[in-house]
Amino acid sequence: AVMYALPDTINYMTSINKNRYNNKKVSETIVPTVTLSSFIKRNQIEKVDLIKIDVEEHEYEVFEGLGHLIESMRPDFLVEIIGDENGKNIKKLFANTDYIFFVIDEINQPQMVNNILDKEHHNYLICLPETAKKINLI
Repeated sequence: AVMYALPDTINYMTSINKNRYNNKKVSETIVPTVTLSSFIKRNQIEKVDLIKIDVEEHEYEVFEGLGHLIESMRPDFLVEIIGDENGKNIKKLFANTDYIFFVIDEINQPQMVNNILDKEHHNYLICLPETAKKINLI
């Protein structure tokens, strides 16, 4: 994959989205990648409990690629959602599951929501009811 960043700055944020920096000159770095499925298989991982996803507008594609892992391992997710369309598509992927959604931020208590929207908040916990019970959200 190619990662993009503003050159000549110490930047905590890089992106796989070249347009993230509003057409400013960016530096490109090629980084090796591996699918989560192949990493799990190669390292003989039996259970994944939590997956953090922050991929700058590519959330739906990541979830779509995790299909069989969601069914077999049933992990929880912390995800930054950018774009209402991404949120709507992700909700559809979870439509026939028992996963529930919580909007989370640095100030307020997590709040269960029915829709994943990119309004004031971008961060969501997508989890199973038993996880929500363990951490006193329901």
